[in-house]
Amino acid sequence: MAYCPGLTFLAYPSAVLQLPISPLWSCLFFLMFITLGLDSQFCTLEGFITAVVDEWPRLLRRRKEIFIAVVCFVSFLIGLSCVAQGGMYVFQLFNTYACSNLVLLWLIFFECIAISWGFGVNRFYDGLKDMIGYYPTRWFKFCWCFTTPFICVGVFIFYLAEFTPLTYLDYHYPWWGHFIGLLLALSSMICVPAYMVYTVWRQEGTLMEKLRSTMNQIRPNITLEEIRNSHAKTLAPSSEAVTAV
Repeated sequence: MAYCPGLTFLAYPSAVLQLPISPLWSCLFFLMFITLGLDSQFCTLEGFITAVVDEWPRLLRRRKEIFIAVVCFVSFLIGLSCVAQGGMYVFQLFNTYACSNLVLLWLIFFECIAISWGFGVNRFYDGLKDMIGYYPTRWFKFCWCFTTPFICVGVFIFYLAEFTPLTYLDYHYPWWGHFIGLLLALSSMICVPAYMVYTVWRQEGTLMEKLRSTMNQIRPNITLEEIRNSHAKTLAPSSEAVTAV
């Protein structure tokens, strides 16, 4: 049982049945999985909600509860497909493509590049000191700039080279099943290069001028305190509007 569903729903329950008072241990076992899933869902949902609301604060901050309800409802509808009669096959598509190591490595690589080389590793280092009160070891800076991106690229290439078509038990997915899985993976992966192209495209001038203007916006020569003051001024009008209401 090398895959997660079989380990969770077949191997572990079979082992629990061999224990004394097996109904009690079965209830505790699945209660643990429910709380584990809820905890993971809270972290994932809160990270997504915070990022989107911070991107469009004037539009969504006053409607945050409605936005959360819409996101939860859409996620619920998507989750229903995994509990239908063929839900395990749908789950395997999500587990192999949408939540695969390929997608995670892709996003982690660009996250390291954005923080270390875009935002600036020294500025990020100062931000950590501002939050926790001291500078972490400098080894982290080297990992953020070099070690982690190179490892992500190496494992990403190895994953592509060793990739095998998805199967579940004796069922081999058709070509359109793999195509849907590819779309699920690209739904996360395409966001990074698509936004990069959009950011460069909306600048004025020639291509080189657009690239230079984009780099100046990504890595401006301002301090952490100036960034904090600028963010506070941006949020001030929306806070005043909420107070007035």
